[in-house]
Order: sequence, then C-alpha cells, then structure tokens
Amino acid sequence: MVARKRRRVRPKAAPNKKPFSKPVVRKPDVDWRGGALKTAIGIVIAINAILLFFFIRQCSVPKEPEPLTEEWTGPIQIEVLNGCGVPNIANDWTRFLRANGFDVVRTDNYESFSILETVIIDRRGNIENAIQVARAMGLPDIRVLQEINDTYLLDVSVILGKDYRTLSGWHAMETFNGPE
Repeated sequence: MVARKRRRVRPKAAPNKKPFSKPVVRKPDVDWRGGALKTAIGIVIAINAILLFFFIRQCSVPKEPEPLTEEWTGPIQIEVLNGCGVPNIANDWTRFLRANGFDVVRTDNYESFSILETVIIDRRGNIENAIQVARAMGLPDIRVLQEINDTYLLDVSVILGKDYRTLSGWHAMETFNGPE
C-alpha cells in the first residue's frame, strides 16, 4: 500500500472580505496632531500651574493677627525684686500681692541692694496696671515709672527699697501675719 499524502485544505474566506488584508484603522474624531488643540491644552496647563502656585503661596504665608477690639483684662503679671537686701522680703511681698489677686510670676534679688525707695515699673505700656499695683502696696503714683520693653513677658516689675516698712501694704501684712 502506498501512503497517501494528505492535502491541506485552506478555509474559505468570508464572502465580502479579502483574505489577508490589512485591518481597517479608524481615524479619531479629534486630530491630536493639530496645532490649535495643542496650544489650547498648553494654555490650560499653564493657567492651572499659575493657580496652583498662588494657592500654595497663599496657604504658606502666615496671617497677621487681627487687632484686639477690646483690651484684655487678665491678671496682672508681676516680678518682685529685692533691692534692699533684707532676706525673704521679696517672698513676703509676693504672698501679699498674690493674696490681693495679682499674678506674681517671678521673685528674685535685684542687681544691687542699695535701693532706697520702692519703685513700680510698667513694662508693657499699660501704666494703669502699674498704678493698680502701687495702690495695693500703698505707694504714691509718683513712684510708678514706665520702661516699656517687649522682651519682658510680664506687665509690672516691683523693686523693693529700704522704705518697705513705711508702706501701708506692709502694715496690712503685719496686722494679718502678726509682728515679726
């Protein structure tokens, strides 16, 4: 028997199509190669970049605080400094001032112990606070000085002089605490 060669049969092509033809490529509705469309897209991107720049710049700039419409009337912050050299005198006056509603934030010695008269110094520009402290201690208003310094984080400095026993506040302390 003789071997038969098998014959390869090709499938028939579809009736309306040509066999082995290139597929039909459909052109897009918009011509991306056109210069006008590229220009419009470039302008939109540029506008977005500018808007983004100003948005980031606006968010990163700190805003100035709004000025207070009313004056803040919190506790008067005071430092009491011993300028006469008597031990613990600044602590005694600190207790007295705190009992009278003042906020004493610092008690220390002054740079020298040769101060003769007690003085009150306004540090923030509100001399009424300093006068209020002076009146509580029994000092006349003439002993209130004004040395405005923004680096101080307090309102009033009290520098106790050697005349501390003549103040009416001292007499009130002696009456309340008893004689020394």
